[in-house]
Amino acid sequence: MGKDREKDIFISDTGVHTSRIGLYSTIFVALCRLLSIVLAVLGILAFISGNF
Repeated sequence: MGKDREKDIFISDTGVHTSRIGLYSTIFVALCRLLSIVLAVLGILAFISGNF
């Protein structure tokens, strides 16, 4: 994971800046997985109850 952190650091004339793109990507992937799980559970419940 050390290499991933090095990619988030940018050095410029004004100083050292850290990027939050990795954090935002991780949050986006987590939300997509959560939504997929919720939709799968709702689909199974609809199939069991006969509303499919």
